[in-house]
Amino acid sequence: MIARAVCLLFVFGISSLAACSIAEIPGTGGGAAPDPSRSTTANACSDPSSPSTIEPLDLASLPSCACQAGGKARCVVRSKVPEPLSKQLADCDGAAGVCVPETILTSRAEPPSCKASGAEGRCVSLCVPKVAKYAEVLTQGDGDACAADERCVPCTMPDGALSGVCDIGEPAPSSCEGSGGGGDGGAPAAPGEISCPFTGAEMDVSKMPVCAPGGRCVSEGFLEDAVKDPKTRAELRSRLAACATGLCVPEAYLKKYGQHKPEACASFAGIEGRCFSTVFKDVSAQRDLLQRDVCGDDERCVPCFNPADGAPTGACTTVKCDAATKAPPALKDCCKKRGEMRGKCVPREDVPSQLRSRLSDEDCDDDTELCVPRKNLDLADVPVACTARSGGAGVCVSDCVEFGLFEGLLLSQGGCPTAETCVPCVHPTTKQPTGAPGCK
Repeated sequence: MIARAVCLLFVFGISSLAACSIAEIPGTGGGAAPDPSRSTTANACSDPSSPSTIEPLDLASLPSCACQAGGKARCVVRSKVPEPLSKQLADCDGAAGVCVPETILTSRAEPPSCKASGAEGRCVSLCVPKVAKYAEVLTQGDGDACAADERCVPCTMPDGALSGVCDIGEPAPSSCEGSGGGGDGGAPAAPGEISCPFTGAEMDVSKMPVCAPGGRCVSEGFLEDAVKDPKTRAELRSRLAACATGLCVPEAYLKKYGQHKPEACASFAGIEGRCFSTVFKDVSAQRDLLQRDVCGDDERCVPCFNPADGAPTGACTTVKCDAATKAPPALKDCCKKRGEMRGKCVPREDVPSQLRSRLSDEDCDDDTELCVPRKNLDLADVPVACTARSGGAGVCVSDCVEFGLFEGLLLSQGGCPTAETCVPCVHPTTKQPTGAPGCK
């Protein structure tokens, strides 16, 4: 049985973890138009006084500048660098200059071509801050075509946004007229939507550190850029465990740029459910209680509806192309205490074997069902702490759970609500954990 709240309202939408294009500073997560003032396309309209190309410069005369992610760069006076390019580079010399990768200074032409999971791209130096920030997502391209201090940035991101890297080296337009209207500076077209369910080349996550079975470690910065709403981001962060470089995210969501449609499964009491990764802390905490059904080893079946009252949990609406296909079954009421039915009849086979002896089949089908306290089925329930008769920590447990005569001598109501008993978390005689739901 489900012992307590699983908090499975996955409405935070890991769909926000969409590809972050270089044109989107930072990535919008697929949907909103990039900020026109921060476009990276080399042929975008900009300040008329800004040069269209970098004139030949003596590399030896330019001071080196920091490029912490790798690669070599030189500090160039800002006025000598095309504005769309300078906006993508780190400041140097007290913001009077920008840190330009040596590869750009030596070639001043289109970056080398590459393929990113089969999609056309360009090799861009890690000295570009945005490339460095998403180095964990980007790769050196198929066959490691790019140099060790470069990453292959796709020309077009999976959400349809133009990264702008394939326009580098193209001549700048002579006029901004007709290049976007409304003075938008010729910004890339607004990105389209990533297909749901996802189709196309998956994100290569092989270079991201493994943090759990089915999980990859990504930086907090990646999450902060991808999920703009602070409340949504905080909710998502609370469901993800920390890892060496940030947060542990299910790789299925990363591979499919957030548009992962969970597989359908049969959850508790036959309620329709979806397979969710145990990388989510709340799923992991209930892995021994949630059914597995057709889910993978590192997944569990989360019900689409709360077994206690039939309310939607959000598990079947994490992406827009998903929805429950059938209503939840009506579970028979049982366990009348203090004039109120406080339990639900559920299939005996869905109750962990070690708990069956403490549940009654009264009011239920004698052979196939057991009466489970409704509060233990309620995904929104929060266990109530109490002080046990022994003086130790305890938790309030429904009187629908049966205790033996001698066990009863160790129990008291202990300030618990009506029809509940305070069960100690540690047995006062054996000093062993009692396993009461809600005890840590």
